[in-house]
Amino acid sequence: MAPSPPIAAVLLDSGDVLMRPLGDGWWPRPALGEVLTEHGRELPGPAHVEDALAAGMAYLEANHRVADVAEEQAQFARYYEIVLDAMYGEPLPAIARELAEATVSEPYHEPFPDTKPGLNELTGLGVRLGLLSNAWPSLDGDYRLWGLRDLFDVFVISSQVGMLKPEERIYRLALDLLNVQPETVLFVDDVPEYVTAA
Repeated sequence: MAPSPPIAAVLLDSGDVLMRPLGDGWWPRPALGEVLTEHGRELPGPAHVEDALAAGMAYLEANHRVADVAEEQAQFARYYEIVLDAMYGEPLPAIARELAEATVSEPYHEPFPDTKPGLNELTGLGVRLGLLSNAWPSLDGDYRLWGLRDLFDVFVISSQVGMLKPEERIYRLALDLLNVQPETVLFVDDVPEYVTAA
């Protein structure tokens, strides 16, 4: 049997691989409860919140192409109108806009303590690094804020390319940008389905 080729690149997911959420989980983002409390609104029961978030997520998945942070904020304003309408029976557009601004501008995740040392070690070995995340344009700014963005040779954000994992073409795009052969790439993701697709 022929020996495996050396690893030329590592392609990584972001959430739960390089980043962890602030708070109890990824959704709802931390600002939701805070902003609603400021406006005198209480979160309904967990099951009702879960249904409302699912309705909003269906909208995000059906309208995933977002070019920049301004479009992202507008998209999340509509997302929160859908969520708030499902929760309270009205879209509450002013609150939705405030939540959208917080979603884009306020941190909702942070790097794991070993993220930067691990990435530095890989780059020190001469390995090319790529990020492939089902996410939105503001993720790029977050990585710049943490001093991590320049460690990546390739940065593929699903909304900006109009594709989502586990679609085959988003993996092929990342490979083309990395300019390496698939068998020389290590792919790391926390979702088994995405790993299988890769």
